[in-house]
Amino acid sequence: MHNVKGFPPTALETLGILTAFTASVVVLTVETEGDITYIHAGAGNAPEEKSLLEKAVNKTAGFGHGISGWFELNDPLLVRPYKSGRFINLTSKSLSGNNRLCLFTNNPEGWSKQQLLLMDQTRKSIEQQFENYFFEPNTIDQTDNDRFRLLFDYSPVGVFFYTTSLKISAFNDRFVSVLGAPASRLLNLDLNTISDRSILPAILRPLSGGEGDYEGTYTSLLSGKRINVTLKTAPILNNSGEITGVIGVVTDNTDKINTLNELKESKNRLKVLINATPDIICFKNAEGQWMEANESIQELYRLKGKDFLFKSEEHLKKLVPELSEVFRQCSNSDQMAWERKEPIVVEEIVPLPNGDERRIDVIKTPVFYADGTKKGIVILGRDITARKKAEEMLRESEERFRIVATHANDIIFEWNPASDKISWFGNSGYIGSAQTPPRTFHEFVKLIHPDDRKRVEHFWTHRFPLKEEWNDEFKVQLRNGNTKHYRASGIMIFKEGNPEKVIGTFTNITQEKELIFSLKEAVEEAQNNQARITGLLAVIPDLIFVFNRDGVIKDYHADSGENLYVAPEVFLDKKIDEFMPEEIARLTHEKIASVISHKGIETYEYEITEDGKTGIYESRMVFVDENRIMTIVRDVTHARQVEKDLIAAKEQAEKSDHLKSAFLANMSHEIRTPMNGILGFSELLRNEYLDPEERRKSIDVIVKSGQQLLAIINDVLQVSQLETGQVSLMPDKVNLNKLVTDLARFFEIEATDKAVELITQIPERQITATVDGGKITQIFNNLISNAFKFTSPGGHIAFGFEEDGNEIRFFVHDDGIGIAEKHHKIIFERFGQILKIGAKNKGGTGLGLSISKSLVELMGGQIWVESEAGHGASFFFSLSRSMEV
Repeated sequence: MHNVKGFPPTALETLGILTAFTASVVVLTVETEGDITYIHAGAGNAPEEKSLLEKAVNKTAGFGHGISGWFELNDPLLVRPYKSGRFINLTSKSLSGNNRLCLFTNNPEGWSKQQLLLMDQTRKSIEQQFENYFFEPNTIDQTDNDRFRLLFDYSPVGVFFYTTSLKISAFNDRFVSVLGAPASRLLNLDLNTISDRSILPAILRPLSGGEGDYEGTYTSLLSGKRINVTLKTAPILNNSGEITGVIGVVTDNTDKINTLNELKESKNRLKVLINATPDIICFKNAEGQWMEANESIQELYRLKGKDFLFKSEEHLKKLVPELSEVFRQCSNSDQMAWERKEPIVVEEIVPLPNGDERRIDVIKTPVFYADGTKKGIVILGRDITARKKAEEMLRESEERFRIVATHANDIIFEWNPASDKISWFGNSGYIGSAQTPPRTFHEFVKLIHPDDRKRVEHFWTHRFPLKEEWNDEFKVQLRNGNTKHYRASGIMIFKEGNPEKVIGTFTNITQEKELIFSLKEAVEEAQNNQARITGLLAVIPDLIFVFNRDGVIKDYHADSGENLYVAPEVFLDKKIDEFMPEEIARLTHEKIASVISHKGIETYEYEITEDGKTGIYESRMVFVDENRIMTIVRDVTHARQVEKDLIAAKEQAEKSDHLKSAFLANMSHEIRTPMNGILGFSELLRNEYLDPEERRKSIDVIVKSGQQLLAIINDVLQVSQLETGQVSLMPDKVNLNKLVTDLARFFEIEATDKAVELITQIPERQITATVDGGKITQIFNNLISNAFKFTSPGGHIAFGFEEDGNEIRFFVHDDGIGIAEKHHKIIFERFGQILKIGAKNKGGTGLGLSISKSLVELMGGQIWVESEAGHGASFFFSLSRSMEV
């Protein structure tokens, strides 16, 4: 080969521009009588590179003669060391022979549409340059310059030129836009001074004859703008092969990369949410192959860790043979959905390895293309095992209810609202005075007292259908004019959303209504509180946090800032250790490490104490990617408290029922004893020959028994008055020394009769206080009487008071049988009389200490006991010196 002068002078510059835009080695050849002369741009000037290029040009020269338009050669034996070559025979001729434009590239994907368009424009330009240079020399420069100026100015990418001394000599408007800097500051900018040195190798490479290439982020020195770019540079050579300058092409990839990143983020978030849901989600294609499945369905069907994607149910039977029947049912229900061409709902049963089973409520929705052909089927399922078990337990409970009802003392009823028929179980004969129980609601409501009839009738007809529970009391008018009181309860049971029946009970509470009135109010209040708590739990929103692997919160979601432990500016982009308690921060780090390790889900609870209040929170942590973990936090404080309250209420109800029964048994005994005395000795008085002395003794016994009976009645009456707030205080200035002395005189005879030493312990100086002296005397009477009951002959009883700052502390000591520590609390409860082991029943209603406690608390004081079994007892109560009304 040899150099010739048969090329237009602007051709080399044109090749340089095409090289920059297409990232190719561009060659323009002239063939004369088998001899090929060429110029090129984009290849280095090293001997090895020039030799390889020359071989590629020679090997491809014999192909494509007579072809008008572009043709490509991809044979590695022809275009080596390049991947592909693109060639076009030019229509013009130089003075030396035929012309051909050749482009060689190492890009396996070839050229883009935009680059191919530029190639065609360049072909036309070079053809015109040949025509102008050889046949119209006077018009060469202006025509080519105008065409390339338009190409340069309106290019969609940034194009710039710089000298071998690295100073920018020219650029288009897009280059200015990409860098975001003033054009005046870009012109003659020394590229040696740029602060972002990452692109410098690509800038310098063309100066040694090669091409520069850079892709990544770049921060502009002039504007501070940070962009993601692709930069390609190539040397510009003259006819002698000397580097006269460099051309660079810059493409701004920022928007494209941001869009791709956002799309990836959105896809990842969707995948995390689908995997975090406890429901099962699956998608199958038209052939029934599993295309997508979340973690819940993988665990349920034992597919986790197995190659199940793009497999049909037939293949899954082989993967999990123990679920073959389940997969068969799945396939059948899929076919049903395709045939109906609409969503269907089916119930599927999946056996578990431990012998249990899961019942799944499944919705299968077929999806079709616009032309009606099958696309796929979407499957959503929810675990309804707990609901099914609850329904089964309800059926069993109803059966047990019927068995128990026939042996119960209460009246148990069942009403069918559709037929208006009422069925009765148990002792239904004592409803009102009807000889036969009512058979319809209409007959039943007629028996109810007019004061309560409308209320009961309204509830049955209007509020039962609203799923409200019936808890009420009503009166029944008897034929003799009397009334009976009943406590009623009932619930309406629904089946598939429709009322099925009402079941409930009636209890005759006529004799005990006054005693349990306060208990009824407490139960109703507890039910109201439960309803309020349940309502609050239903509207409390969950919190969502996103952590990185180091425990730094990167994002969050909350419906209200009031639900957050601290404000967002305190925790965003901060480690959890900086604002949360140490134990919770440590637990969070452990769970993050665990989730990253197994890429699954971790559920745990923790407590936070704030302003003296402790909250309980349930956290569900799920894996997003290697540096993001999402946590869903729910406040379960109320739920946990409700569980405790229900257990406590049940225990308290059982305890109250036991104490009430014990009290009624004890009260019957206490009333029977004086009544027997009264009746027995009254019968003796009928004997007219009774000795006068015996008659007097009999009368004394009757009087004493009557007083004992009156004391019992007074105790019960005072309990009722204390419960209903009918006891009032009458404070006055009282000489406490005199009060204690008078009490001592009152108990002197009893102390002498029982051979017990009675001791008073009071200050030497006279002490007065503004208190209710009558209430204090009553409390002392109860405590001293109890001391006499349990103190043996020869024992000691000491009582009195002492000053304690602004309070007076009263006390009663005895050396009787004592009280075990475990009984210290219950002896002050209503009906809480304790029978000591090894001691005889000393009598009494068991209300004395309860009354004393209520009176002390009414006066703003407190009462307590200090005692051990077998070592006597000491009772104390303290009151303020000056009582406020």
